[in-house]
Amino acid sequence: MVVSRAAGRFARRRSFLPTRYARSRLPARASLHHGNVMSWVAGEERVERIAQFGIRQRVDDDPERDTKTVVWGGRSSIDADIDDLLADLPAHLGWHVTIDVDVLDPAYMPSTGTPVPGGFSTPELIDLVCRLVSRRRIVGVDIVELIGEGEGAQRSALAAADVLARTLDAALRPSAHRLTGTAWSSH
Repeated sequence: MVVSRAAGRFARRRSFLPTRYARSRLPARASLHHGNVMSWVAGEERVERIAQFGIRQRVDDDPERDTKTVVWGGRSSIDADIDDLLADLPAHLGWHVTIDVDVLDPAYMPSTGTPVPGGFSTPELIDLVCRLVSRRRIVGVDIVELIGEGEGAQRSALAAADVLARTLDAALRPSAHRLTGTAWSSH
């Protein structure tokens, strides 16, 4: 869940720390960059599943699946049934969540590495991530691709802080949701 245009990438973690993993466990190659770390992570045998939500520059159609990775492109996950999304996140796994802020529309997140129109609003991202993390065991959360300078930097930092605080609250709140399967509500 470390890189490129995803609202929430989830990867199984035993001792998996993506930010450290990218530096210490992967071969040193010029071809390794922020846009392809997930391909490297998918090759790790300890990682059982990667789910990506909000990948853009693609059409909003049915999710793509292979044996390890599922991709819910564009805005397809926003209106999807929560049970359909959770079906792609096996409950027996611990999940590391990386939130790449360039999934947000530039109106909400202008200070990011790859601002692309048509992204999520901040409330949409918060709602999606909180509905997911409240129903799974979360072992780590990070935010990437926030650039702290330029026009809109303060607004972007506040949006990222809001997303992170609400994600952590939903993930850490003692909850029967993980046991009963009831949905989290942001209202």
